Amino acid sequence: MENNETETIRVDFQVWKELQNRRATKAMTENDVLRDVLGLSRLPGVLASLSNGDKVRHPAFGMGVVEQRTGQEVTVRFDGDIQPKMLRIPEAEQAGMSKVHPNPGRSRPRSRRNKSKRLRVHFADGTEFHHAQSVDTFVDAIDKIGPKRVFDLDIPIKRGRESLISPQAGEPEEHWKPLHGGFHVHVNSNNPTKRDQLEHIRHE
Repeated sequence: MENNETETIRVDFQVWKELQNRRATKAMTENDVLRDVLGLSRLPGVLASLSNGDKVRHPAFGMGVVEQRTGQEVTVRFDGDIQPKMLRIPEAEQAGMSKVHPNPGRSRPRSRRNKSKRLRVHFADGTEFHHAQSVDTFVDAIDKIGPKRVFDLDIPIKRGRESLISPQAGEPEEHWKPLHGGFHVHVNSNNPTKRDQLEHIRHE
């Protein structure tokens, strides 16, 4: 005769609530709390296995790729950023950064059209531009750098003879956006080109 009795697990909600209260960060699990109470060493975090080339997702910075892993520090280039960020793995885990595992069910790569990422620009003084429209990010970045300074660099438009910055809008007019000081910037380019132009400016 089969035993049809079922096991019943009774949850002490007072204990569960106390475990939740003792979680210092969202990344900290109930097991982490119990290990601290019992004096056991922590299990390796979710980012312990990170290596070069791994894709990650950060709640604040979005998707990125690991460029270098050195001990507890990792350098990540996030989509749309001109410069990579150096992060400490413990703090990144606490902030909620996670490793993105490849999807084995995807047999074909996404179209190039879907790979376009919004532009994100950081400045040394902490200023950051990351608008819904990359053209607005690009215009604000040029204004921040200084239209006159960029104009003096005489950066050519890709595959064109006109300069990226001009005292007046070129033709067609809708390809140009106004800047401070009466200058205009050419914006009819894709995000990688805009990023390359900003990189060019940064290194001048």
